[in-house]
Amino acid sequence: MNFGLFSSDVNLMRWVLIAVAAAVCIWVWVWLRRTEHSKFAQVAAGFLIGGALGNVIDRIAYGAVADFLNMSLPNWQNPYSFNVADIAIFIGAFGLFLQPPAKKRRWQSFAQSRSVARSQATRPVTRRTNDARRAQTGVRG
Repeated sequence: MNFGLFSSDVNLMRWVLIAVAAAVCIWVWVWLRRTEHSKFAQVAAGFLIGGALGNVIDRIAYGAVADFLNMSLPNWQNPYSFNVADIAIFIGAFGLFLQPPAKKRRWQSFAQSRSVARSQATRPVTRRTNDARRAQTGVRG
């Protein structure tokens, strides 16, 4: 059972945490699909998404996340508990933090595609472009 920051008996908080975890998973997945990343970054994102989905499954199935690991020492009592999904989330977030920004891969942003189209549409027509159009269509001028 979680006694941490977001522990609550209110059912609404359970669904808020499920929604936040699902939104983070979707955001990371879309981010991975839109840009090119190293295998290390892909594995780190897999850890983050897997850990978050593990916590989502626990919250849906059991109503809470069971935190069962506590790293205390004989003369020191650790007040915090966690689970394997929390470890995966930490590893994934730390791994993604270490990654440099990547270049765009599959889709251009809407603003970029609009600016390219706009710059091409406002380009003045020159003799060279007219000659190129005639060559494409086979019309002699």
